[in-house]
Amino acid sequence: MPRAFTHDERVEFRGMLRDAARRSIARYGLRRTRVADLAADAGLSKGAFYIFYDSKEDLFLEVFALTEQEVRQELIAVAKEEDLPPRERVYNLLSLLFQSLERHPELLVLSQPDEARILWRAMPAGERESQREDDERFYESLFQTWVDQGVIEELDPVVLAGLPLLVSAVASERDSIGPDRFNALTGLLLEALADRLVSA
Repeated sequence: MPRAFTHDERVEFRGMLRDAARRSIARYGLRRTRVADLAADAGLSKGAFYIFYDSKEDLFLEVFALTEQEVRQELIAVAKEEDLPPRERVYNLLSLLFQSLERHPELLVLSQPDEARILWRAMPAGERESQREDDERFYESLFQTWVDQGVIEELDPVVLAGLPLLVSAVASERDSIGPDRFNALTGLLLEALADRLVSA
């Protein structure tokens, strides 16, 4: 029977399990990530895993939610860099979208329908749609603020809110494109988008 854990141990082991999940998802995907491996990576028995999470899907949902919060805070900080020229602000934000996928490669599995389906099935009814709408509102608001400030052209924020999906789709092809060519092409893409979006 798994032993009891102190509050501090619970906090520490939950963090270790989240880190283990990030590594495993990035390497193996959602389907091939096993509870026993996650537990072992965090220094726990398989039985002890269930003290912290009801299922690996619950752990996955928490990992993605926390990562999304972190990325959003980074985007908000970059969007508010008012001391920089508009084009540089736009370029930095678009670049950060790509960088966030490099720093959080687990996010790329969401662009794979079979993998993402595992996560969606674990969500309570209606939550997936609610999260999608929340994502749309976040990006629409971010770009609308820039439109209002004259940082970017008066383009439809609803359209611009699709940029993270575009970035994810492009980033998912990094291996097939090749790292060197991918970096060169994304650089060109970022330059072209920044030039187009910045207000004249």
